Amino acid sequence: MKKSSKYLVLSIAIIIMLCTAFPVMANVFKEQITVSKGINVYLDGVKLNPIDAYGNPVEVFAYADISVAYQKISITATEAFDIYMERYPNTQVKEIELDSRNNVFVYKVEGFDESKVYKVYIDADTGNILNTEEKLSRDRHRGFSKDNLNKVEELVNMAIAAEGIGARLDDWEIEIENGVLVLEIEIDKIVGRDVKYKYNLETGELILKD
Repeated sequence: MKKSSKYLVLSIAIIIMLCTAFPVMANVFKEQITVSKGINVYLDGVKLNPIDAYGNPVEVFAYADISVAYQKISITATEAFDIYMERYPNTQVKEIELDSRNNVFVYKVEGFDESKVYKVYIDADTGNILNTEEKLSRDRHRGFSKDNLNKVEELVNMAIAAEGIGARLDDWEIEIENGVLVLEIEIDKIVGRDVKYKYNLETGELILKD
């Protein structure tokens, strides 16, 4: 019984400390977060009703980092397109992908000419080329222009915001499907199943949400 009481007091103290310290922490780190209120806390199956030193009820909250790594990206899809074209100026781009690797985002830009397919991997924060690949290809490909990329960041941010608390960008990919330039976005969620969005990148129209 004494052990349970000890944990109860400790739990309440931690909750109060987090509630009072949060504004200071937010000012120091300046990170974008979303706060979820109205959370119930239980100890050994018993619901706690935390109070402060004056006996006033304390509201418990939790916060979630909303894809901080993605928000810190400084290289846009258009700039990634340009970086690729500087490396392979006499080619066309047929696919661009932004993928998270160990919480670091990397662009993969894939292009082609009459005889080869080219891949360039770009650090999405610095713009540095991490790796390149070339291989012979006789397949027929279709390319798209840089002008088609103006809506990418807007649509990705809109999809993340639509999924609410705990939604994180996993990756997005641009390619031509059945003659339509498609932006496919994969979003990870802390609660519930992951979500896929598909947009017509030229019109901004939502094709699919799954």
